[in-house]
Amino acid sequence: MSLLTSGVVQGMVGASLHMKSANVAMGIYHQEKAKGAKANQSILESSSGLARDSMNSAAESNKQAQEALREAQKEARKQAQAEQEAAIEERRQEAAKDKKQEEKEKIKDAQQNAQKSAKGKKNQETDVKETNKISASSQEEIDVDYDSTDKKDTVIQGIYTAQGEVKPASVGHKVVVTV
Repeated sequence: MSLLTSGVVQGMVGASLHMKSANVAMGIYHQEKAKGAKANQSILESSSGLARDSMNSAAESNKQAQEALREAQKEARKQAQAEQEAAIEERRQEAAKDKKQEEKEKIKDAQQNAQKSAKGKKNQETDVKETNKISASSQEEIDVDYDSTDKKDTVIQGIYTAQGEVKPASVGHKVVVTV
């Protein structure tokens, strides 16, 4: 807000005009006084009275300008404070909005992670079941070996090697090798 309100400008212009008028009256006073003995006393008195009145009017206009300036300063302070409070409130609202958005994102992320975990557990359980089925069927294939040369129904438990031979398993755990 500008401090140059109409009251301030009017007071300043009035004070300036009254001072110029006082300067003119004082100029007339000095010219008449320079004449010395021939000076007209009525002109001296009227010019000094006019200068005095103009100076008083200038002082009065100066007071009015100062009062208008004080009022303008008060209004400017009020307006600045209101703008500052509005800016603070706007920042608060933005911060609250950002916080809510972050909370929504956290909740959404947590839900997605929970869904991924649930799917991961389900997939892992399915993978374990399928692996167990494959291991069981492979184990059956590995454990049962018919010796075709003896034509006996002999079962040899063991593990197939890379060359295709069956080695007896010394440990209870069996490793399935697929070639």
